[in-house]
Amino acid sequence: MLIFGVAVSLLISGGVVLGQDRSGDKQEIWKLENAYWEYIKKGETSKFNGLFHNDVIIWPQGVSNPTGRGGEDRIIFGQPGFKILTYSLNPQAANLFENVAIVYYGYSFITPDKLLHAGRMAHVWINQEGKWRIIGEFAGSANLRE
Repeated sequence: MLIFGVAVSLLISGGVVLGQDRSGDKQEIWKLENAYWEYIKKGETSKFNGLFHNDVIIWPQGVSNPTGRGGEDRIIFGQPGFKILTYSLNPQAANLFENVAIVYYGYSFITPDKLLHAGRMAHVWINQEGKWRIIGEFAGSANLRE
């Protein structure tokens, strides 16, 4: 609900001032998205967890309900032997509104059993005290019918 309220209030207020160059912020967000996947690939749980805001709400693929802080690493690192060999990101959209960024992208990764996994991801980032943190996450199937 917090995320929805922030997004609505920013849309009403007009978001970023027109003409303001935010390309550096967008580059930083995409760099953080890549770090998200690198931390998963390398099994760096503490760095991965450091990307999330204390008030985060996530809704992982295959999970029936959203969850709060503490659920972000259980989904990935809670699976015994989970490992990614390689991954690919396909950015689709990104928008910045003052201290909030919303990004959408497709992802795919290959596990040691040579299976290809693919899906869609949405992250809402918030910048507080000069640090970007994920405040909202939704992961979905690559199947466009879902």
